[in-house]
Amino acid sequence: MRYGGKSIGKAGKYQFNALIARTEELKEGDQSIVPRSWLNAVRIKRDILQSSVVGLTYADKFTDTSYVRSLSADYVLNLGETWKLTGQFVGSAPGDFLSHSAWFMRFAKENNIYHYHVRYSNIGKDFRENVNQTGFIPDDDRHEVDADIKYRFWVNKGIKYVYTEGKHNFFWSQVGELRSWYLTYKARIYLENQLSFEVVYNNEYKNEFRGDFKDFYNHFYRAEIGYNTDEATFVKFGYQAGHNFDRDFQLWLASFKVQLFKKLTLSYEFNKLNYSPDPTKRSATINVLGADFFFNKDLWIRLFAQNNTVSDKYYLYGLFGWRFKPPFGAVYLIVSADRFVEEFPEPTNIRSDIIFLKVTYPISIL
Repeated sequence: MRYGGKSIGKAGKYQFNALIARTEELKEGDQSIVPRSWLNAVRIKRDILQSSVVGLTYADKFTDTSYVRSLSADYVLNLGETWKLTGQFVGSAPGDFLSHSAWFMRFAKENNIYHYHVRYSNIGKDFRENVNQTGFIPDDDRHEVDADIKYRFWVNKGIKYVYTEGKHNFFWSQVGELRSWYLTYKARIYLENQLSFEVVYNNEYKNEFRGDFKDFYNHFYRAEIGYNTDEATFVKFGYQAGHNFDRDFQLWLASFKVQLFKKLTLSYEFNKLNYSPDPTKRSATINVLGADFFFNKDLWIRLFAQNNTVSDKYYLYGLFGWRFKPPFGAVYLIVSADRFVEEFPEPTNIRSDIIFLKVTYPISIL
């Protein structure tokens, strides 16, 4: 990005966001690979009824020779204390209207004990062509049905609660070919002494294009044991095994978060992944270390470091935050450093350093 601007505001029942950005031309030698462009996005949202919302979003991208644009309408309707209806329609141009548009509708019933929902989505087969110029969706060309069931049983007799969950997702292409299912079932027991036990089973089918369309049948089992995992300070251990895209795998997990002092918190996460067979040598050990220091509730520093043994990759991240006029007036300074070896087409040491400064200041207009 060469330069840009952003505006956020609220007036009565209306909220608005606007973004404009100018990108540089990307060249390879004397050849233009990506032309310079303008990117614009505007969203308006209005509160209706007692706790419902309707909104409109417009986004576009212009170059000297081409354009894409999209217009979206969405709603969140709270129908009583537990029922909720949400939906969205997105149309885009250029191209055929039906194949370049998408919509969904979702009914849900939920409170702090249970959650049920069912969602239907219809995404045109060419929807990504336009929308991924200004946003991102991973896939299109689908009729999709999604349904979740979650319930928490409060016991309070040695067992604090039992949590159960089932997630179900199926989608077909626009011509009716089954392309995927994704099923996950979870059970968790949290004892009154803060010990917790969790088991998870997942079953997945995918029909993917990898040079040719091929069927993949994946699954995994996971078991975890933890202490105080519903709180900020915790420790947990886990083991996961299964089959993923024509290979078996085992994953060992461990993590903890501890408050060393009143203002300092440390966290650590360990992941050891082994594939069998592993011709491309993707088995890896990943270590993640984090630290948070709060001078007060509006002034803090966050540090984060990660290592991945596959690429011998090291990633460092630092964030300084200061809310000088809470809750919206703030300064954020982010520094990141990335070091790794790129093996293809030949071993190359890659280094990336980024400094990002963000300042927000609230303005009240009568």
